[in-house]
Amino acid sequence: MVNTEIFEGLKRATQSGQSLREAMITFYNSGYLRQEIEEAARALQAETPSMGQTQKPVQMQNQFQQPQIPNQIQPQQISNQFQQQNQTQQISQQKISAYEQPKKKNKIAIIFLILMILLLIGVLISAFIFKSEIIDFFRKSFGA
Repeated sequence: MVNTEIFEGLKRATQSGQSLREAMITFYNSGYLRQEIEEAARALQAETPSMGQTQKPVQMQNQFQQPQIPNQIQPQQISNQFQQQNQTQQISQQKISAYEQPKKKNKIAIIFLILMILLLIGVLISAFIFKSEIIDFFRKSFGA
């Protein structure tokens, strides 16, 4: 049975100009099962005659497979390839972690606000403790 959420998402993505493959990869990266995505893509192709008759059934390529290494490749080329993959993974991880870290200006503002709240709480507590003295002070000052 076709997952309607994936089907509708693929349909909207293709209608907005995104390729079906890109939309499928987006769903896959979002955590949906590969089989469900492919099934929804096949159903979408069957529903859309212009796409369904000209293309074979869609299958996602596993992006996380180890590359096929011919016998002629030198060990240096292999290590370079893995270094490039690691660098792209680190860059994407750095973007995520940089997003989660608060900026230095935000920390200063938070500390300032906390101090102001503590000061106001202190003033409120003092007003309750010394309310009779405060009332007497205002009575003497304004002559009531």
